[in-house]
Amino acid sequence: KTKTAMGKRLIRNWTECPLYDCAAIIRRQNAVDELYGNTPLREELMSLMGGIYDMERLMTRVLYNTANAKELLSLKSTLSPLPRIKEMLSGCTSSMLKSVYDNIDLLEDVYNLVNDAISEDAPFSVREGGMFGDADPVGHVLDGNAVESAFADELHRRIQHFRTTLLWRFAGTFRSLFLCHDSE
Repeated sequence: KTKTAMGKRLIRNWTECPLYDCAAIIRRQNAVDELYGNTPLREELMSLMGGIYDMERLMTRVLYNTANAKELLSLKSTLSPLPRIKEMLSGCTSSMLKSVYDNIDLLEDVYNLVNDAISEDAPFSVREGGMFGDADPVGHVLDGNAVESAFADELHRRIQHFRTTLLWRFAGTFRSLFLCHDSE
């Protein structure tokens, strides 16, 4: 059983599009073996992953400008364990886990942008107002629409970067044949 919706999609993808490259299969087996053999690491990673929301759904909502405050706060909550996850992977020896470690982008700027811009007690709907609180995420005074636009533009830029990283592929959020033939 997986801890995240992304993991569920990844397992389904791996089942539907199995690896054919022997070296890639061995890399994956070594990563699984390392995690299986290190119970404290595996259990803490599972615990951290249990608090991660569906990044694919959240990113899609943000990219299409349909995310509400609750979803943006979920994004922030999802990004908060990334530094700990990266720290935990620092001691791993399998090439796949090392590659994940090397490619994790902590997205601190996105976390800080959401943290500074979105009020913790923001209403569910953007139409209700008060979503952005008193914070000015771009560092100067702008009207509400300009703040929202600057916030969305920066968030979109960072999401596009995140989609190109190995962590995104490792988390299983692409539904393309890209994963079927990836040798990482």
